[in-house]
Amino acid sequence: MGEKGFIKDDKILSRFILIISLLLIIFYFYATWDFPIDDAYISFRYARNFAEGNGLVYNIGERVEGYSNFFWVILNGVAIYFGANPLYFSTIFSAILYVMLLVVFWKALWKNLEELSPGNTQENIPRYIALFGIFLLAVDMRFFIFISSGLETQCFITLFFISLFWNWITTER
Repeated sequence: MGEKGFIKDDKILSRFILIISLLLIIFYFYATWDFPIDDAYISFRYARNFAEGNGLVYNIGERVEGYSNFFWVILNGVAIYFGANPLYFSTIFSAILYVMLLVVFWKALWKNLEELSPGNTQENIPRYIALFGIFLLAVDMRFFIFISSGLETQCFITLFFISLFWNWITTER
């Protein structure tokens, strides 16, 4: 196999290993840190009443806004309407958002490192530094608590970072 074919196969293999590694890390920490926080059940109750057509209420007939996360309540309400368990939905959705955060963070690191050291891109130094940065983010226990908590924290973090990255790549310097 020629040099070019080996490099192409190496990139595919390294991406495959990275994805499998991240999925294993997420599974491991979810299996060991599975504890929903009781505040999530407040949002789930509002979401259930919303899905059942009773409005955004905690108790039917009492119009009190006791949630602090409108978007998360609506997302869970839609999931409940279609028959999903809100705890499972919020956990799976948070894990997907976490993987999205890792991908966007990796792209941001790589882009920034390539801009800072354009001569080193041939030696893959930015790629390895970006992968190390992703590794540090991937093993941070707080994110696994956010994923399994049932709260909207992971959704907020991911959307916030995506908006920062979007602003960064669309702004001229």
